Amino acid sequence: MFRSTLSNLIPDAISYFEASASDGKWRAIFTGYGVDVYHYTTHMFTFLNDGTIVPVDRGRGSQSDRAGVRKITKGCGAGFSISYRELYTPPFPKVTKSPAGYIVKVA
Repeated sequence: MFRSTLSNLIPDAISYFEASASDGKWRAIFTGYGVDVYHYTTHMFTFLNDGTIVPVDRGRGSQSDRAGVRKITKGCGAGFSISYRELYTPPFPKVTKSPAGYIVKVA
């Protein structure tokens, strides 16, 4: 697994297929459809190839959850930066999943 920083986590996961940051507390895995981002073992969100950010699990809402979401999404460019509150405020989008369970697009 490639060691990264929060701001480079998604680009590094795309380049190396898997990356981690903050001593392994944050992990990103490239699925082919996008990048799944985990905080510890919680799948927090998916960053799709088209730039859509899909909320999956809000976690516990800790300070590291809130700060991490902004830093990670900001690393993809200014247009993608989103806060924890913006990401996890309903209504949540309907998603289409692959047979393997990966989020492939927002319906």
